Amino acid sequence: MTYVSCFYHAFAGAEQAETAANCICKVLAVNQENEKLASEPSPLFGRLLEWIWRTVPWLENRTTKKSMSTMQRKLEDFRDYRQVRKPPCVQEKRQLEISFNSLQSKLHLSIWPAFMPSEGKMVSDIANAWKGLEQVEKGYEEWLLTEIRRLERLDHLTEKFKQKATPCMKTGPEEEMLSQKDYESASVDEIRALMRKHEAFESDLAAHQERVGQIAAIAQELNELDYHDAASVNSRCQAICDHWDTLGTLTQKRRDALEVRKRQWHQGIQSRLGRGAPGMEGSAHRTFILPRILFILRGSAVTEVPLNKVDHNITAMLKKWLYLPKRTTNDILRGPVQKGGAATPKIGDFQD
Repeated sequence: MTYVSCFYHAFAGAEQAETAANCICKVLAVNQENEKLASEPSPLFGRLLEWIWRTVPWLENRTTKKSMSTMQRKLEDFRDYRQVRKPPCVQEKRQLEISFNSLQSKLHLSIWPAFMPSEGKMVSDIANAWKGLEQVEKGYEEWLLTEIRRLERLDHLTEKFKQKATPCMKTGPEEEMLSQKDYESASVDEIRALMRKHEAFESDLAAHQERVGQIAAIAQELNELDYHDAASVNSRCQAICDHWDTLGTLTQKRRDALEVRKRQWHQGIQSRLGRGAPGMEGSAHRTFILPRILFILRGSAVTEVPLNKVDHNITAMLKKWLYLPKRTTNDILRGPVQKGGAATPKIGDFQD
């Protein structure tokens, strides 16, 4: 019995020792696993944070490009960032958060104190850096799309400006025509023809004035959209406006000159008629000649006397009247009154 008791106590002690050893091994295994989990986030954290710091300056670069092709390449690069470069980093961030939460849970179950990473390597630091990255990314996308729309609008406006400005920049014979003084030696019918031609030119000029206003509006919008070659556009627009102002000034001067010439012609005719025949005391030209000539000048006698013969007819009438005897002229003037119903002399009676 003594031996049996000794063997019993020996085997019982060995079993307790084995149980204790197993417990110790389990504790060590848990500690090693916790230490491994605590060390794993460090390289992942550093790599992710470095990528964020490297990406943010690239997204903050908002340098405006002049050409649409360059901005299209930037848009393609941004799409590549969104679809290729960013997804692995998103996965790493998610894995980092999972590892950190798992470690804290195991430490809590093992009655260990919570894991506290070193300063600047906390999960909250990653979350804040990632939030800043997404804000910069959103701003970059909005800026990129705005710039592309702006360049598209600029391309449309520059093409429209060229189409409207090119015809206006062509120097035609307008200035030379407006500077002519062909009216100085023109007859009455020629002056009328020149005035009709000038009125047609003024109508055409007014119709094109709207085009000049559109060109100025396009140039202003190009400046507001910060067009890179705005100086050239402003120069062309100013040249067009100056050219149009010159045409307007010359047009008004020519109209004034034609009006002056027309008044001079009428005053000359009235001056010649005012001298009258000898001894007539002005009654003849007031009674017949002046009304008849003014009737012709107003255009009512065009069918009776062609316009190109007006000067000749007037001169002939004056010569005939000036050389008629005084008695004859007085009879002509008194004829319709004294004899009643006598026909008024026609203008052909005084022509050669």
